[in-house]
Parts: sequence; C-alpha cells; structure tokens
Amino acid sequence: MPHVTFYHGVHDKLLTSCRVIQDLFHAGRRVLVYAPDPRLAEHMDQRLWTFASLSFVPHCRDGAPRMNDSPVLIAPHTHIAGFDDALLNLSYELPPDFQRFQEIIEVVAQQEDDAVPARMRFKQYKEQGCSIAAQNYTPTAPEQRFARPAASRSSAASPRATDQD
Repeated sequence: MPHVTFYHGVHDKLLTSCRVIQDLFHAGRRVLVYAPDPRLAEHMDQRLWTFASLSFVPHCRDGAPRMNDSPVLIAPHTHIAGFDDALLNLSYELPPDFQRFQEIIEVVAQQEDDAVPARMRFKQYKEQGCSIAAQNYTPTAPEQRFARPAASRSSAASPRATDQD
C-alpha cells in the first residue's frame, strides 16, 4: 500500500502543487499528476511553466512524443507504464489503481469545496489500509520529505526550496 500525505489548508492549491512537484523532481522522483479534468490539466501545465522565475520543472502532458522520458507527467488517467513512484492527485476522488504507487500526495485548499472531498478521500485511504500523514506544507528539506524508500534510493542532488506559500 502507498504512503499518502495530505498537505492541508493551503492558500493556492496549484501553486503549492507546483512546489511539491518541484521538490519531488529535485529528490529524483518520477511524478504522475493525475488531472482527469482537461481544464485543470491545462492550468497545471501552465503553472508548472511559470510558477518560479529561477527554476524549471521538466514536464509534459499525456500523449506528448517523449512523455516516457519526462520526470513529470500530467495525465487524465493513471495507467501509464513507468509512472508508479509518486502520484499527485488533483481529482476530488480516489485515483484509479492508487495502490500501485509508492506515494500519493494530496494538496488540499482552505476552501470547503476542496476540503470536504479531501476528508472523504482521507477516510477511504485509511479504510484501504494506507499509511497516512496530514500536515502543513513547508518548502524546506524536500530531500527528507520525499526521499525514496531505502531500497530504491538514487544519488539525486540535494534540493533546496526557496518559495514560501
């Protein structure tokens, strides 16, 4: 079963999601951004290009010619070979086949229309036997927050997060 982390009470869900994705990328992780809503996927894609002026997170959308080479993929489904490390869920529901991922990240906005479905997902993950952590997102020490399990660590460079929420 995957480990699930809920980052709750964030002011800007997409901005915080970008920062989490950046932290995961810097920690050497491959990230599938599950965005079944096409408009949301487009907004996430645009935010990843523009959220930080001094950094870049290589990413692409599902169906791009070199999507299997990308460390970050935005997709409307979860059945993509090679992307079973980390999943960032932008859906209001549990992602399909969530059990195949090592880690799932849920970023939860302050607004009730986002928080209420997140509480339901929290209960569902718990009922499925997932280990769960709920915390505020702080852009410090991503190498500790997103380190791979000991058996699958790679020699990724030590990241530094500079943006504050």
